[in-house]
Amino acid sequence: MEPSDLTVGSVEEEATLTCDAKGIPPPQYRFQSQKLLSRDIHRWSLNGTLIDLSTDSRRRLSGGNLVIRSLDRAQDGGIYQCTAFNPHGAIVSRRASLQFACESLNVC
Repeated sequence: MEPSDLTVGSVEEEATLTCDAKGIPPPQYRFQSQKLLSRDIHRWSLNGTLIDLSTDSRRRLSGGNLVIRSLDRAQDGGIYQCTAFNPHGAIVSRRASLQFACESLNVC
């Protein structure tokens, strides 16, 4: 379930951070409010803050993967972690960074 560091070359690209948890019963890949920790869920955080996918039109889950479109260097660059839950507990992934290859927003 360990996501890998990702470097994108352009804000035109789409970024996908992977999270593939295994368990019995298997974790379900859907987003719920942070308050619903008793349900089977996957969640993503950016720089330690939970990402609210219910209000974010640029980010979505595909399976347990976080897909980000219309990249924004200021909003999307940083350290990501995935948390997977099932009725038996939770597991937190290692940290993975999303970086931009260009040094200037004018070049991206």
